[in-house]
Formats: sequence, C-alpha cells, structure tokens
Amino acid sequence: MISTTEANEHTKYFTHHWTITMPERRNLKFTHNTPASDLDTWFAMVFDPLNRPHDATLRDRARDPAAIDEYKASTIQKYADAITQFNRIDIGVEIDDELVGGGNLSLLPNGGVNIGMQFNVGARGQGLGKLTMKMLIQLSRRIGLERLQAGTMKSNEPMRALMASLKIPERDEIQAVPGRGVVGEVLFEIPTNTEWQDLDLQVQFGQSVQVN
Repeated sequence: MISTTEANEHTKYFTHHWTITMPERRNLKFTHNTPASDLDTWFAMVFDPLNRPHDATLRDRARDPAAIDEYKASTIQKYADAITQFNRIDIGVEIDDELVGGGNLSLLPNGGVNIGMQFNVGARGQGLGKLTMKMLIQLSRRIGLERLQAGTMKSNEPMRALMASLKIPERDEIQAVPGRGVVGEVLFEIPTNTEWQDLDLQVQFGQSVQVN
C-alpha cells in the first residue's frame, strides 16, 4: 500500500494501536484490529449468517468447524503480516464501546485498494455504514492510497443505495476470491475527489502492535 520510506505517521496506522473518534458522534469509535485485539466477538459477528445474507459461501463455512478454524488462523496471520507489509488495515466499529461492525482497506493484486464493511444486523439503519465508508475513504487519502474500489452482490440493495447516496457510480463486474468464489457482481470505483465535506477524524495512537 505504501513504501517503507514514507512518513512514519502514515506507517503508524499499520504498526500501532489507534482509535478514531468524531466530535459530532461521541459514542462512535473506530479501532485498529490487530492480532492483539479481542477477536472472539469479531469472529462471532463474521460467522453469523444474519449479518451477511448475501454471502452463500459464508453460510456453508459457518457450519464447518474446520473451515471456521482455518478462517480464524488466516485472519490473524493477515493482521500480523499487515504490520510489516503495509498491505491492509482492518478496523472495528464500536458504539458505546460495543462492537457492532467493522471494515478494511486491502491491497488487490492489480494494485488497487478494496474497501469492505460489515455490520451486525441490529446496528443497521443508524447511518453507520455511510459514516464508516466516508471514514475509510478519508483515512485512505490521508495515508496516500489511490485507486480505491468496493464491490458487492447485486442483491445487496442497502450497499448499493449507500454508495448511490455518496454519488459513487457502479458498474457490473464479477469479483472472485480464491477459495470463496464470486464475492461481488457490482463494482464501485471511488473517485479521487469526493463531494462531501471531510469528517473531523480525531486520531489517538497507542503502543506499537506486538506479535507473539
């Protein structure tokens, strides 16, 4: 995503614990997911089929203990690799210190950067998706990332409506991931210049992430 020679303030988003808050919504907090995070709640949310109704592969995997263990191990390894490879940032979204969703920026083989999000079904309808998408786009610009995109299934009308509300155009394009199959049928290319006012993101860095 960024070279090791770029500013340390940029690389700290990969190497350190941090939180991001906004004065206009003080009970909302974004946190950096790392191997040192409490991931039990995160994994429970990921594997709840109600939270990903458009992901048929997930529904199959959620019934397979071996597949769950493999996913957990690979996720933790991705978090660890990101600290030195600077190839992804994963976040948790908290309301009143309760995890309700998450998102990520991940480097694609073509050099682009994909934005992903997921929320508990009970947390939807509160504007969190829109705020989180704005936050991830703004964070990516802050650390110099370009060629941003996001994808979803055609049946995911809430995601498509969210992106339309941000005036981000979509086009039909199949996206596939090895081992998961088709993960998107609609692609959003995120423009360099967005039409909304920047959020007031207040970042507080903690200690560097220690990987055992």
